[in-house]
Amino acid sequence: MNLVDINLKLLRIYMAVVEMNGIANAQAALNKDASTISRAIARLEEQLGLRLCERGRQGFELTADGDQVYRQAVQLFGALRSFRQHVSELGTPAGGSLAISMIDNLVSDPNCPLPLALQTLVRRYGADIDISLQVHTPAEAERQLAEKRVDVALGIFETPQAWLNYAPLYEEVDKLFCAPHSVVGQLLAAGADETAVRESLLEHDFVTRKFLNSSDLSSLAAQHRGEQIFSSNLEALVILILSGRYVGFVPQHFAEPYLQQGRFVAVLADQLEHKSRLQAAWTPAAGERAIVRELLQLLGAGRVT
Repeated sequence: MNLVDINLKLLRIYMAVVEMNGIANAQAALNKDASTISRAIARLEEQLGLRLCERGRQGFELTADGDQVYRQAVQLFGALRSFRQHVSELGTPAGGSLAISMIDNLVSDPNCPLPLALQTLVRRYGADIDISLQVHTPAEAERQLAEKRVDVALGIFETPQAWLNYAPLYEEVDKLFCAPHSVVGQLLAAGADETAVRESLLEHDFVTRKFLNSSDLSSLAAQHRGEQIFSSNLEALVILILSGRYVGFVPQHFAEPYLQQGRFVAVLADQLEHKSRLQAAWTPAAGERAIVRELLQLLGAGRVT
């Protein structure tokens, strides 16, 4: 195997196919048709002298060698990105590249410091700064940090990782909401007292954001007997609440339009709420870069936890 001859473009195509779990799923992301992608993987296999994956009518599946090649490729491109970052900053007084991950729907949160921080950096450095912003779940964000695909992540990290630095940014307040036509919504419209509403909630189906690990449900009651399902993002959670079958905690900033439209009803807003701590997370290596430190300072992430 002549590693000098390995085409990194083919390796990137292969990584995308693995991460999208198949050639068909990767077509849109790569903007290539299935036959082109398949030929690229075949050429990579020929260069490596390895069978990387099984692909065909029975689906897509990595071989043991293919799994190892993918893992090594992740490390390779992480190292290349780190190399580019540090070399591009040599002899440059300021600026550079920033790759940021965030949980979904922070845009409607007036407490989120990210928009103002980026506005400040753009005004300060103009074309000398290159910003990439992606949306991930907290678990995926931590994986992106580990693989050096992003520099800083903003999210709700319920289980801190020992190899990451964290700093608190602000608290997000969630209130419990239901649809007006739901069982709880009808009780509230009829003027039911708190005891009756709470008793109904014990039987009501509940939807929660997966990464909260049911911590929001604990503010209801330990005796909850209804079904509990999980959502990976707020938009899906809201749609499930609007169906009338589920109740769930939603950040106040994100729920406000639905309240104004009469599509949401707050449930015992003075008694039931859940608070989540928004944090910034980054690796010690990323924190050595001047532009990352500057972003963290603008975010108000001065205290590491």
